[in-house]
Formats: sequence, C-alpha cells, structure tokens
Amino acid sequence: MVAGAPSPTGQGTIGRVSDLVRLSVVVPVYNGEKYLKECLDSIATAVLVVIPERRSELEVIICDNHSTDASGDIAAAARFACLNQIVRPGQHEDNRTRNWRAGLAAATGTWVMMLHADDLLAPGGLDALLEATDSPAAIGAALVVGRHRTFEVEGSPSELHPRWILPSIISGPRLASAVLPFHCPFVPFILMRSALYDEVGGLDDRWQLVQDWELWMRLVARGDVYFVPREIGWWRLHGSSPAYMRMNAREHVQLAAVVDQSVGAISANDMATAQSVALARAAVHLRAASGDASGDADGEPWLGGRHLPSPQEAEASLNRMGRRVAVTQASLRAAGLLRWLYRRAMPSDAKPA
Repeated sequence: MVAGAPSPTGQGTIGRVSDLVRLSVVVPVYNGEKYLKECLDSIATAVLVVIPERRSELEVIICDNHSTDASGDIAAAARFACLNQIVRPGQHEDNRTRNWRAGLAAATGTWVMMLHADDLLAPGGLDALLEATDSPAAIGAALVVGRHRTFEVEGSPSELHPRWILPSIISGPRLASAVLPFHCPFVPFILMRSALYDEVGGLDDRWQLVQDWELWMRLVARGDVYFVPREIGWWRLHGSSPAYMRMNAREHVQLAAVVDQSVGAISANDMATAQSVALARAAVHLRAASGDASGDADGEPWLGGRHLPSPQEAEASLNRMGRRVAVTQASLRAAGLLRWLYRRAMPSDAKPA
C-alpha cells in the first residue's frame, strides 16, 4: 500500500481527477480496529470481481484520523489489486466530518464513494457500479445508487432494500423537494459525481451525524439519481449511546430549520412539515437517551422553547410521513423507469451529451 501525502484538512475539493480512475472508494477511519479489516477485505474481494482490464479504473483511499489503536497497522497490511493509498489529515480532527472531507479530497476518480469503516461492500458491488457509470442512464446523474442489506454484529443480513427491482432515472430536483426534507432514503455506499461534489462545496462540517444527508440534498437538487437494481453493500446497524442520540436529535431539528438552503425551492407548508417531523424524531431519540419513553425531554436549549410531541403524537407523525414518503418514492421510481426506457431507446447520436 502506498503512503500518500497528508490531505488538506477542511478542503472539500476532490483531488485532481485522473484520466484513468473512474471510481474512488474512500474509507475514513478513527480507532476502527474492531471492524476495519472486515471492511477492507470486502473491498479487496469486490476489486477482484472486476475484470483485470478494468481494475486500473479503481482506487482505494483509507483516511486515518490519527488512530491510537491498531487501525493504522490494519490499513497498512491491506492489499488491493488496484491503486491505493493511506492518507491522514494534518492533525487529528475532533470533528469527524473534517476527516471525511480529507479523504474525499485525496480522491482522483470521476465518481467517488465513501464507505464507512464498519460497513461492507458486496462482492459484486464495484462491478455493478462500474457498469452503471458506463450506461447512458448515468449521463446527468448526480448519484448512482443500488440495493443494500442491513446487518448487525451477529445474525444474518436483511433482505435487499429497496424492494424495487427495476432500473430507474429518478428526478433529482423532485426527490430533493418531495422526499429529502423529511426522510433520507440513501445509505453511505453510493456514488457521487466528483465534479458536482466540488461544485456544491463538499461536506459541511457544521454537521457530524447528518452531514451526508445534507450533502445529498445539495447534490440531487442539481442532478438526477440513477438507480441500479443490483446489490452494492451491507450497512451495519449499531446501538447508540445517549450522547449520540442527543446529538442526532439536535442535528435533525437544526437541519430541518435550514433545509431550504440545501434543497432549494420548498413551500412554507413543507418547511413546517419537515420541522414537525424532525421534532418527532428528536422526541424519540431524547426519550431513548433518557431511558424513559414517557419522560419530559423538552429541556434542551437548542429546542428554543419548542415542545416535543408526546410519544403517541411522535409515533403517529412518523408513521404518516413514512406512508407519504413510500408513495412518493414509488411514483418517482415508476416515472424514472419510463425515463430509463426512453433513454435506452434513443439513438446513440441523439443521447444527451
């Protein structure tokens, strides 16, 4: 594994895009020795599934936030049949979003994916994504997404999500305004177009838990989402500490208050709905953090005097939004299938540049 120069801390810009590298996989890590080897092994396996002639189009970047455990040794021992390097920010970053930015800044691919150090790529995940970027359906796309499974430390993985099994070119602006203010339908291992990541300014380090969700809002407001019905990865589920749940509650509420800055045009009514749903999520997180589902969790200063809904009201609000989002996503995917069929039927010289 080649050791890279330190990435510029806090920079959002993707490294000089290579003429050869199509897809960069960035793995940010800090004291992740428990799961890191399994994650890197899954990437190495996925690289080997890609035909040898195309492995030069791949790169793997591990961005170590100056770990104090064995993460650095595990990274150094990893072997990939493609370009790879280890990079570090100039110093340890207490804000993990800055470490994520440093890793992405080292990427040279036309497309970039961030894989969390505790998640796994499916064996055919990179092959599926490379093939997707070859497709005319990827023209104009901000993101390329596929299907995933969830799993815990022990136990078998879930069925594939989403259940939708057909390709689709989903309207990004419509998704940005009708779904993303209320619900995040994506998991970390998705492809982002590097040039667009740079254009929107990269990850915003105001956030430490909703930073990727907020970034995806800005990206899909400017480009479509190409959905490919193949398995890309496995997303690990964890329990959460009380501190994590309180931070999650706070960031959901604060993001909802400024969501119009990320998604663009949104009605006053939808802004109010986004804030109502965020308060319902905050109620769930804060009561779980306190260990008392019926307790009063209104005392957080960032609530600004607003009252959280009762457990029953929060559950009803989230259920209503779940149904609304499911219907909206189904309609967007169906319309996106028609767009995919139309794009495929167009003469090659008539396809958009």
